[in-house]
Amino acid sequence: MGWADPPSNLEEKEIKLNKPVMVTSRKMTWSHTSQTMLFEGEVKVVKGDMVLTSDRVKITYRSSDPGSEKEKNRGVSDKNQDISLIEAEGSVRVLTGNREVRSERAEYRQKEEILVLTGSPVGWDKHYRIAGNKITIYLKEDRSEVEGGQVLFTP
Repeated sequence: MGWADPPSNLEEKEIKLNKPVMVTSRKMTWSHTSQTMLFEGEVKVVKGDMVLTSDRVKITYRSSDPGSEKEKNRGVSDKNQDISLIEAEGSVRVLTGNREVRSERAEYRQKEEILVLTGSPVGWDKHYRIAGNKITIYLKEDRSEVEGGQVLFTP
């Protein structure tokens, strides 16, 4: 089950995956101490062509060092917050292109570009429907793994 359009080259794929993340919700609680943001109520997370909706989303970030070589190259003068983990719970729905997956829980590991769905995940596009105990989507590699799964192919 592929979740990204095949890139014409590696650079194009890296640009597509390094899109900013936009989050909207009814309520947000921020904790600088624990480096988390909790979004509740009609949460919508958008990154490039991937849209995740859920009842509740917790984002864990880490501060990057503005003195690092990576930050100097980007011209960053203040500390940046890099998202490390996005955790969604309750009525999770992920859309990307013409594919959709639903579950009760999802974890998105930003650095690795891995999306893990649990809680009766079901995914489909126009040619098949897939369900299992756990669906792991490797966005960089355009591949998926399903544990305890079944696939229904449609003509």
